[in-house]
Amino acid sequence: MLLVNENGDAYKVNEAVVAVWNMFEDKTVSDVVGEVAEQVNRDPAELKEAIEQLAAKLVEAGLIG
Repeated sequence: MLLVNENGDAYKVNEAVVAVWNMFEDKTVSDVVGEVAEQVNRDPAELKEAIEQLAAKLVEAGLIG
């Protein structure tokens, strides 16, 4: 799977990244952490750092604002 930013740069990602990327529309990182934790039945604290790092990479790649 590929995600492509507005500049046409493509990034190879897996389905989990696409699922989380889709959640970021009009949501904060905290919102996404809570939503993912609920979906996978995990404590949000366990997922917070990984999702924050993913969000930072998506911002750096121009895939979210």
